Amino acid sequence: MVSTGDNAVTYKFSDLVGAIKSENIKELEVVENTALATLKNGTKIEVDIPSYNALFEACGEEMTAQIESKTL
Repeated sequence: MVSTGDNAVTYKFSDLVGAIKSENIKELEVVENTALATLKNGTKIEVDIPSYNALFEACGEEMTAQIESKTL
């Protein structure tokens, strides 16, 4: 994790996947190869991702379940 100038924290791809799997993400936006997310504690994170497809392959089931239950 690295703090950036805009109060966002830069995470690794594996950190993001772990946060999604542990249901610790409140909001998630993917723009090209960057995921912008807000953790449930309010921390904003920025993650470079290989692609949306790679993110979905890593934790798509969890993302879908959380979107359906309106927790993501």
